[in-house]
Amino acid sequence: MSLNSINGLSSRLRLTGMASGLDTDSIVNDLMRIEQLKVDKVYRQKVLAEWRREAVTNVRNKLRTFRDTYASALSSLNMNTSSVYKKFSVEMAAKPYVKISTTSS
Repeated sequence: MSLNSINGLSSRLRLTGMASGLDTDSIVNDLMRIEQLKVDKVYRQKVLAEWRREAVTNVRNKLRTFRDTYASALSSLNMNTSSVYKKFSVEMAAKPYVKISTTSS
């Protein structure tokens, strides 16, 4: 008997379950499918956690940039200084009924 015929014989016995009368392949496949569902669920949870972590990091970075740009005392665009806000004056040339002016103070 060659080695190939022995492997073929054992695989046929294992696949068909002739000795036990059970369809062992379908049983094993069903059990593996159940385990794969658990693995897939954990993987989805991991991916969602990574997405949430990235979203939180992006929000933190944007808030930090806003704070550094507009709330820092060292920034030229600090919202607490009057130099950031420009003074506008509008007059209507045809009729002097309306005069609008604004100041930064």
